[in-house]
Amino acid sequence: MTLVQFKNQITKQELSSLPFIKEVHFKNNQWQLISDSDIREQIFKAAIQNNWILLEMYADTYSVEDVFQKLTK
Repeated sequence: MTLVQFKNQITKQELSSLPFIKEVHFKNNQWQLISDSDIREQIFKAAIQNNWILLEMYADTYSVEDVFQKLTK
């Protein structure tokens, strides 16, 4: 999952239209973008093409232990 925050108003539809994104959620003033791979470079390029101002972007990864703990709660 990649977490992204933009300065300008971006819609869920705009992000969902990017072919490398499977799911889009907005939570805690950040977009949560779900894909099969690291999409940070592709997000950066899309931001340039669409004049989106990126404030923050990082990949949020989970260890096997994190996943196990979430599943067993």
